[in-house]
Amino acid sequence: QNVCGSHGMPVSMQDLRCTGHEKTLADCEWQDPDDSCMDHSKDSMVRCESDELPSEGSIRLVDVDGKPSLDGSGRLEFFQHGEWGSVCNRDYEQASTNVACRSMGFAAVDLNAGTDCKSFRGKNYCGTNPPQLQLGCTGNESNVVECPMRTGEDVDISCGADKSVVMTCKGPNPKRGSSEKERAPWLAAGWPVPVTVHMRPRRRRASFL
Repeated sequence: QNVCGSHGMPVSMQDLRCTGHEKTLADCEWQDPDDSCMDHSKDSMVRCESDELPSEGSIRLVDVDGKPSLDGSGRLEFFQHGEWGSVCNRDYEQASTNVACRSMGFAAVDLNAGTDCKSFRGKNYCGTNPPQLQLGCTGNESNVVECPMRTGEDVDISCGADKSVVMTCKGPNPKRGSSEKERAPWLAAGWPVPVTVHMRPRRRRASFL
């Protein structure tokens, strides 16, 4: 999946060299980017890991491989009792999708994206584990943790993996598929994340905009 920057996005630096003791990238050695960087084919990616768990009630979208989504589309998962689990589409309404997308910092919902996890975006996004949650949001909630919900043994017995909720959120979201209330979500699960750093074009010592 291509997670490089889009054409026209600024490039901050090239030839970045750090010793590992710097507190920020601004303290490292770097050069002004030249024209060869502008197509974003040489964008750098980082992968961070930590043993810290997400906070209870965090949500995320995962792709067809079960990895956190980078494009706002995927299977909705809810973190409870120390693990991630899918959400059942039984008695699930559009209002819950609206709240979920809003909780993750997105601006809107793609109503034409489809809701069947077995054929979502031409692939099977259902996963293998049965959902452990049912949501019944009214649409007025600011976060899914405020919504009426059923968990554990209260979840409808018909909620198999093929009943998992999928969705596509649209609009700006700097956290790309993780709840805005989750602390350091990318570090918590060790997911790859693109990083955009906006800096004034100076050599070496830089100040952030």
